[in-house]
Amino acid sequence: MGLDELVDIVDENDNVIGKATRREVHERGLWHRGVHLLLYRSDGRMVLQRRSLKKKHAPGKLDCAVSEHVLAGESYDVAVVRGIEEELGIDASKLSLKPLFKHGLDYGDNDFMIAVVYQGVWDHNFNLHPDEVEEVVVMSVDEVKELLLNNPSEFSRWTEQILRHVFGMASELEVLESYR
Repeated sequence: MGLDELVDIVDENDNVIGKATRREVHERGLWHRGVHLLLYRSDGRMVLQRRSLKKKHAPGKLDCAVSEHVLAGESYDVAVVRGIEEELGIDASKLSLKPLFKHGLDYGDNDFMIAVVYQGVWDHNFNLHPDEVEEVVVMSVDEVKELLLNNPSEFSRWTEQILRHVFGMASELEVLESYR
């Protein structure tokens, strides 16, 4: 997604109060929307992406399988499907997606987001977008937890906080709504 594409500006209750470019929301520290996908293999291992080294924010860091901005006028559900197809190069209709929770978080670097975290299972290959994803990393949940505890700087700030919440650890994110 380009820095000049429009996103919705939202208030603390996730009500749309305006529109701005992605560049503007980051420059001005405006709240906007995003989606994340926690992806697993059917054997329970977690699929993470290593962000492209070309990314402005958190290049080379481990991230959720998908992390995507929601475009202006777009729903969370549509944005996660778009992100899956753009970043991972897979047909999102073949995933059984379920939303887990909506949260608010200071993502760092003047980036304030309200996001919905989804979960899905995928056992097949990916066709990664090289400008978005450096590689896919598959790890057991125990390995992810160990890395999170011993080397949290391996993760993007938002992924660290999302995973801490999911694993029942102290987290800075504020859960606004739970769908479980």
